[in-house]
Parts: sequence; C-alpha cells; structure tokens
Amino acid sequence: MNFDNIGATNDDSLHQVFHHVGFNLDLTALQEKKPHLLNQAALAYRYTRDNFRAEEHYAALSAGIAFPIKKETMFIRTTFDYYNLAQPSQNTNNFIWGFEPRFRAKRERWGIDLGVNFSLDVNDSTTKVLVFPVLDFHYFIVKDMLRVYVGAKGGVQRNGLRSVSQLNPFFDTDQNLSNSWERLNIYGGFKGSITRSIGFDLSVAEIITGQQMFFVNDVSDGLGNKFLAEFHDVRVTSFKGALSYQLKSKLQLVAEAEYRLFVMPTDSIKPWHEAPFRFTFSGNYNLKDKLIFKASISAYGTRVARGFSTDSLGVISMTPITMKGFADASIGVEYRYRKWLGAFIDFRNIAALRYQEWNQYQVQRFSFIAGLNFSF
Repeated sequence: MNFDNIGATNDDSLHQVFHHVGFNLDLTALQEKKPHLLNQAALAYRYTRDNFRAEEHYAALSAGIAFPIKKETMFIRTTFDYYNLAQPSQNTNNFIWGFEPRFRAKRERWGIDLGVNFSLDVNDSTTKVLVFPVLDFHYFIVKDMLRVYVGAKGGVQRNGLRSVSQLNPFFDTDQNLSNSWERLNIYGGFKGSITRSIGFDLSVAEIITGQQMFFVNDVSDGLGNKFLAEFHDVRVTSFKGALSYQLKSKLQLVAEAEYRLFVMPTDSIKPWHEAPFRFTFSGNYNLKDKLIFKASISAYGTRVARGFSTDSLGVISMTPITMKGFADASIGVEYRYRKWLGAFIDFRNIAALRYQEWNQYQVQRFSFIAGLNFSF
C-alpha cells in the first residue's frame, strides 16, 4: 500500500498537488517439485487526483496457469485493466485486455520462451486489436560464463493521470491522452562474467512505437508553464552496455550507459526532452539484512525542447531549443525491522545543482523523501 503527493509554487492558480492511494495483492506459486496449475494471480486498485478536478480510478485483475508438456512448460496468462479518467472537460473509460500463451523449454546450455500476446485496447470511441510477439532465447557459448541472447516483445503502454504525473508533474491534466503501443522491440546481445564478481551485458535493440508521448510547452497563454503531450510514431535504435560488480550478498555496483538514435516522422519534429545519451552508476551495501545503504549518479546528454520565435513581420515559427545535459546524485538508507516492516529515507540532488529537466523548470536544489515499508 502506498501514499504520495507532489506539489509546486504557492499561487493557487498554479499550485499543483497529486494525491495517490492504492493497494496490490499478489499470489505466486512456489517453485516446488509438485506443479501448481494456478501459477500466479493478482488484484490491484489505485486512485489518483490532482488540484484541478482531475481524478483517475484504476482496477486490475490478472491470473496465470502453468502445466507441463513432457519436459517443457506451458504458461497461459490473462490480464484485465480498467481505467476511468474524469477531467473537467471530459470523462473517458479505457479497458485493456491481454491474453498470452507462452511455451518454455530449458536445457543445460540453452533456453527459450516462445509465444504471442493478444491485446484489446478499448476506449469510449475506438477499439484496437493488437498482436505482439513473445520470444526470449539464450545459448551459453561458454558454460555459465558467456551467453548470447535474442528476443522480441511488445505491449500497450497506458498514458493516464497517474503514469504521466510520475513522469512530468507539470503537464496539463485537462487534455486528451492517447495510449502508446510498443509494436515491436527486437533485441540481442552478449551477457557473461569476466570473473566471479565482475559481469557485463552488451546489447542492441530496434524499437518501433506507435503514438509515443513527448512533452512540449503550452504557449497558448504566453506563459508556457504547462506541458502538452504530443504523440508520434517513432523508431529507436538503442545501444546499451553494463558492467557490474557483486561481492557475495553485501556489495553490488552497476554502471550502465545507453545511446539512442531516434527516427521521427518529419525533420521538423524532434524527440522533445529525450536525451539520446544516458549514464547511471548505482551501488548498495547490505549490512546484515538490517541496514541497506544506497547511492546513485545519473547523467543525461543534451536534449531539444520546442520553442517559438517571431520575425520582424510578426510571423511565428518553431525554433528548437537546445537544453544542456545534467547530472544528479542521490543517497539513501533503508532499515528493515522485520521482513514485513521497515523504514527508508532518500536524499536527492545532494550536490544541490540547478538544472532543467523540463524546459523553463529548474529542479529543486535538494530534497528528501522518507516513509515506511510494510506488507501483510
């Protein structure tokens, strides 16, 4: 169960706050010798509202079964997701149903998951029937040390009040929002160990997305203090590399870099606010399963925001704005009193740097969040 809110500025006409409450109930069969027909089941509910009379209800139910076929296993999973988004100007309903049969085979040096995902994305005016591949194959070139993997996947990405506010809390909550569809994500790479403690992962992926969401400043009122969502079909080529260090169960360090090449519909449209280059370094130290210390550094390259300029004749034209790259560091600690009860505190932007993640909005120089973790 969780509760959170986000706020900014003191002017009531601009002051935005998001309230969120929800719960999840998950049941998963333990991996024992005796097979379980019901492999997984889950129930969830979430409620989100903002300061401008927008609110969203979300309910979900999922279940999965697994049964053996000789030496292999067949998984069948279905999901039901329902969203109701009430905005001052409209009320929309969205139902997403997914059905996924998946066949799994494993041997000493290789393993494969093969299947298909059928999805229905239904809203008040349209129904989309979507089919996505399910493929995940790996083969050990050097047993337990080096393997090659390839795969393909896809799915529906819900863009609603909760998901968008977590990404950009400054967006205009009274606007039409469309879902995104990762139509095809083909990936492949190499993963292995250099030593017992040092591992690596190198991969490349080609991702085709329908209606991917990008944010642009709303300048209709001359302020540009809110963001509108634009949706474009996009193709992205992603190159990733990761290096990890593991010292038993105490210390873990991970460094990961990614470079993305965006292919947009036209030259006049850019991947607004998306950084082609991203780098993260993170680590955690586990002290007797009671105290867990965490630290991370994230760095992003230059990005482009949409701007406008006016010439001497008063003609307005679109002008891209280059935004500087930025880096952010955070630290945190978690205390586990029991397996079901604990507390945490995270300190963000500990270097107190001022940078713009979103055009015209500087981040807070320093902030922290604290809370309790519990399960029942």
